[in-house]
Amino acid sequence: MNNNEKMVMQYLDENFDLSYFQVVDFPFLPGGKIVIDQNGEELLFYYDFLNGEVKWKMPNKK
Repeated sequence: MNNNEKMVMQYLDENFDLSYFQVVDFPFLPGGKIVIDQNGEELLFYYDFLNGEVKWKMPNKK
């Protein structure tokens, strides 16, 4: 696990009860993880190394 991924996982551990979510790798962004809830809703988390913080995006729905 690289440092970007560690930062994202630390953020997720601190802010979510991960027993209620599925976490999937998203290797196209630094430390990228897709978090999927029990209803199938998704959030994308990644480490923004330019600003030194974890950021998230909600994918556009089709």
